[in-house]
Amino acid sequence: MNDEKPLFEVTDLSVKFHTRLGEVAVLDHIHLNVGAGETVAVVGESGSGKSVMAFAALGILDPAGKVTSGSVRFADHDLLTLRKAALDDLRGRELAMIFQAPRTALNPILPVGRQIEDVLARHSDLSRSDRRDAAVAQLASVKITDPAKRYHNFPYELSGGMCQRVMIAIALACKPRLLIADEPTTGLDVTTQVVIMDLIAELAAANGMATLLITHDLGLASDYCARIAVMHAGQILESASARTLFKSPRHPYTARLFAATPRPGATLESLTSIPGQLPDLRQPQPPCRFSTRCERVQPGCTEPGLVLTPMPTDSAHLLACRNPL
Repeated sequence: MNDEKPLFEVTDLSVKFHTRLGEVAVLDHIHLNVGAGETVAVVGESGSGKSVMAFAALGILDPAGKVTSGSVRFADHDLLTLRKAALDDLRGRELAMIFQAPRTALNPILPVGRQIEDVLARHSDLSRSDRRDAAVAQLASVKITDPAKRYHNFPYELSGGMCQRVMIAIALACKPRLLIADEPTTGLDVTTQVVIMDLIAELAAANGMATLLITHDLGLASDYCARIAVMHAGQILESASARTLFKSPRHPYTARLFAATPRPGATLESLTSIPGQLPDLRQPQPPCRFSTRCERVQPGCTEPGLVLTPMPTDSAHLLACRNPL
């Protein structure tokens, strides 16, 4: 990444949820940025807070959730302090998101073409007939065959891969500057996963769009992203270029995550599980939330003040660990 100001920057973001069973500190002082035209991945186990980070940034948290610290800057805007009307104007036009499970994210009682039109009606000056033409063109842009016919289809009439293409068409209808893709290949077969990711990458390159990919699939992250941030239990533990991270991970959790991931030529016997489980975030947590699962834990790991710090040999490689590999 160059020295230009990031297009999207999350700084010191913390989020808590209030539940009947107590207060849950879901995000703990998150730092993350994405440059213009850059593709960055956030990876980690399910339940690590990846989606919550995106929801908080876009102002679509569940009412039980509350941002307790930090800022989220997009271009010249602080998204956390924008008035609702201004934020609504940005979402869908300059900021867009592909949600998990497209069948549930799409409106089941509206034809998919109408759902694209709704975005254009909110964020463009196109006439009704022009919006229809633009919606058909959007379906064609995501390589849906016979888009004029598919315009009239309801989500239940389409396959999972087709629904995901429709979600991409809706998200990119206004050519946003930033796309957040939250597990965009969940539930799809391997071949369809590659097609969907190739499509996102192709459209991002064509539109000069920045992309934040949220995934638990390290293979997708390495194939499509310039940088990767590793998340565990609401904390970013390590961030570096994809090449650096795969070649020489420094955080014990990153190394464990890689060792538990199937790769070409690996046998089942060579895979090792990550010990323990995600901590109960209703309870007070140590500065490093992985320390209770870490074989390299030492007394200093329980001392406060742990932050993401640039490595001495690589300022773009950030690490939050007091006893790295």
